[in-house]
Amino acid sequence: SAASDVYKRQGHFQRLLLTGALNAYLHTVDEQASERFDVLMKGYAQSWGITEVLKAEDPIKWVGLMNLARAEAEHNVMTEIICA
Repeated sequence: SAASDVYKRQGHFQRLLLTGALNAYLHTVDEQASERFDVLMKGYAQSWGITEVLKAEDPIKWVGLMNLARAEAEHNVMTEIICA
């Protein structure tokens, strides 16, 4: 249930905090999130045609696609890594 998940997360957090492992854990999660974000952005750029040529030819479209890709990547990272 949702309540038991909250208690598990609180217990995990407290164990990390009390053992001094919280900073290392957060650093690892940050690295994983950054790596996943980069992979997703490269994939979106490739599949959506977000290129330097597009940037030069249609900068407004390029910015719009980059903003959409960034939002999608951030959402996926939050779902897959941060909130998992």
